[in-house]
Amino acid sequence: MNALIARGAKISKMIMSGGKLMKFSWTYEERTNEVFDLYLFLSCSLEKACKSFKTETQKGSLDHKLFQTWSDVERY
Repeated sequence: MNALIARGAKISKMIMSGGKLMKFSWTYEERTNEVFDLYLFLSCSLEKACKSFKTETQKGSLDHKLFQTWSDVERY
């Protein structure tokens, strides 16, 4: 979020729960985006939910240690 603010994005509609950021929106260059952490809204893992609903797209594995900065997100 700090990287978005540094780029001049306007943050809105933030929902926090127990110190965790569940949802927020940002507007940058006349485009609005909304992000939410689905895991915080579910009572099971994303992998189990996808399998249960037999979704076409399944959740894969991701090495979260790779993503420490916004630059990492753009790189990976």
